[in-house]
Parts: sequence; structure tokens; C-alpha cells
Amino acid sequence: MNDLNLQNLDKRIAEKYINVQKHPTLDLYIYNYSHKAQYDNVWDHETESCRGLIMDGNRRIFARPFKKFFNLSQVPELPAEPFTVTEKLDGSLGIMYPGLDGLPAIATRGSFTSDQAMRATAILRSKYKDILHKFVIPEFTYLFEILIPENRIVVDYGDTEDIVLLTVIVTQPNSENYFDQVQAFGRRTGMTVVKQYDGLIDIHSLPVRENAEGYVVRFQSGLRVKVKFDEYVRLHRILTNVNAKAIWDLLRNGQGVDELLERVPDEFYNWVRSTVHDLQADYTYKEELARGIFANLQKENLSRRDFAAEANQLGSLRSVLFAMLDGKDYSQIIWKQLRPEATKPFKVEE
Repeated sequence: MNDLNLQNLDKRIAEKYINVQKHPTLDLYIYNYSHKAQYDNVWDHETESCRGLIMDGNRRIFARPFKKFFNLSQVPELPAEPFTVTEKLDGSLGIMYPGLDGLPAIATRGSFTSDQAMRATAILRSKYKDILHKFVIPEFTYLFEILIPENRIVVDYGDTEDIVLLTVIVTQPNSENYFDQVQAFGRRTGMTVVKQYDGLIDIHSLPVRENAEGYVVRFQSGLRVKVKFDEYVRLHRILTNVNAKAIWDLLRNGQGVDELLERVPDEFYNWVRSTVHDLQADYTYKEELARGIFANLQKENLSRRDFAAEANQLGSLRSVLFAMLDGKDYSQIIWKQLRPEATKPFKVEE
């Protein structure tokens, strides 16, 4: 059973809103929404579902991850339902799938062969090798948080090297086990299970914890939202060196912001989008202003001396106008004039 609209799926792939990677040896493909989808804010059933979705060449689903879920502030209306609260771990999502030799393996959101995927598979097949045939059900998708010291960004888990079970999803059809079943599976197998916080009744006043990313809130109907601590977001920005100057530097060198987007969580995308828009708008304004003035000066057939006399009265546009007069590239002149004077911390949009 495949609940995706395959025509729309192919459309999103062609538009580069969904990336596809083939397994190096198996007839399996992993589908993952792209940074472009996040940046352009293109969300529908297909882009939201492709968060590490694994299918074979016939588009039969073999492993089904979480759908994309958003920050609390991005969800306009929350359901009036019971909810559970679990820890949001600061690692990489691991998706179990049927690997070679009948043994399961773990992929990350966009890769079968990333360092995290390879390490997680090694942990699964060593630390938990005795449970693979006894307890793992092939028709289920097991989702993990991969925690390894080398993968640390903000939260310090010490020397922890483990895969933490987040949930279990019945792959066909799409349905999720209740968390008490997941906890029971952990007790039977000795597998580490994500921590649940009981007794929390107000989603808007969840207690802040130190050295932690935040919470994941799951409503009874299946809707998930994430709640990240302000201090985590602040430290993430500092540690990944995300600021207006970094964006300016990419734009002036003719690069996109994809490389930068790989280092930031969703909370930063609106700020990045706004900063890119402002810098590009400032560049366009200055370029069009200079072109208009240059065209008017050219109509007067001025000598170079008279041209200089006029241009000298136009402040920062002077060097741009002379570059135009000499037929030289003026883009770097404008970009240098737009360099952010200071790199101030940005406020996460609420």
C-alpha cells in the first residue's frame, strides 16, 4: 500500500523539493525533503512524508519515518486532545530498514551510507544483535535517535554511543504503536527508549531543562510538535556560526545558502530567508539606481573629467559608476558596500 500521490511525488522531485538516493547494492531508494523545500516553505503530503521514506523500485514502502513535524509556534491550532511529552534528543534520526543477509540496517534521513547510518547499523548489529531475529518484526518501522560523540552540536551526552528507540510504526498501513508498547519493547529487549515526561498538562509552560534540546509533544490523533529551549537555539546559532555576515559572504561569492542551511535547524529558516531577501533587495536597489544614473550621464556625452565631477557627488555610487564606465564587473563593489557592519544575534520568530 502506498498512500502517496506518485504524480505529485515525481513533480516535487523534478522541482528539487525532494531528494532521492539509491542504496549502493539493494533495490531501495530513500526519499528526503530538501533544504529548498524548507527554504521555499513547500509542504504537502508528499514533501512532509519524505523525511527518510524508503521504497523499492516499484514504489512499495519498506520503511516509514515520522512525517515532518513543526515547531509549536508554527502550528496555528492545536487539537483539544490528550498528549504525551518525550525528550527531544540532539542527534540524527535513524530509520531501520531490511538490509543485506536478512539483517536490518539503519539509514539516516537522506542517506544509506552516511557516517551516522554506518555507525548506527554497527551499534544495532553488535549491542542489540541478540534481539534482531527474536523481537524485530519486519512489517514494522523502528525509528531511533543516533547518539555518538562525534555527532555532537550542542547537547553533551558524554561518551554515549547508542541508538535510542523513539517509536515503532506499522509500515503498511501507516499507524503508530502507543508509547507504552514502545516502552514495553524496550524492557523486553534491553534497548534504550526515549524518556517520557508524565504529569505535564500545559504545553505552553513545559519546564526548561539544562543541557537539553527540548521536547516532542504527540497528540492522541498523531500530530507532533516540537518545543525547543531558547538556550539550545542560542547556542546552536553560535556553534554553527550562523549570522548575517556568513549569508552576505555566500551571496557575494555567487553561492546559494544550501551549505549554511545544512547546519541550522528549522527555527532559523525564516531568519535566513529574510536576511537573504533583504541583502538581495539592497543589491538590486543599488544596482538599478547606479544603472539609471549611468544611463543619464551617458546621454550627455560627458568627457571623463566631467563624468568624474558628476560621479564624485554621488558618494558610494562613484566607484560603481566608474566600473560601469570602464566596462568592468561592479558586483563586488556593491557587495562590499552592503557588508553587515556587525553580526548581531537574531531573535527566533515566534
